Amino acid sequence: MKIIKEKTYFKVINNSEKPILIFFSSKKCIHCKSVEKILNELNNDQICIFKVIDDLYLINKFEIRSFPTVLTFDKDKLPSKRIIGPKTKDFFKNKIREILWEKKQLD
Repeated sequence: MKIIKEKTYFKVINNSEKPILIFFSSKKCIHCKSVEKILNELNNDQICIFKVIDDLYLINKFEIRSFPTVLTFDKDKLPSKRIIGPKTKDFFKNKIREILWEKKQLD
């Protein structure tokens, strides 16, 4: 999982041809570690998962109010779903399947 910051965000998002998830984390967040572990296990060549750590610009841009938060992005590179709080591996597996299915339907 690559870490993105304000300076790299636009380039990374605009250059990705795969579905995107952005995981917002804080160094002080206990639940973030479990979500990060799950997302790392599920990361594959069909989807791009990025991590934002304590980047105030991106946190404010997407109005992140708690950690962990995961945003999914639609084909137009706009946030489409917001997942707040710790979730299970099965939950994230299903979300990734949904995202990949939606992309396939649009191709």
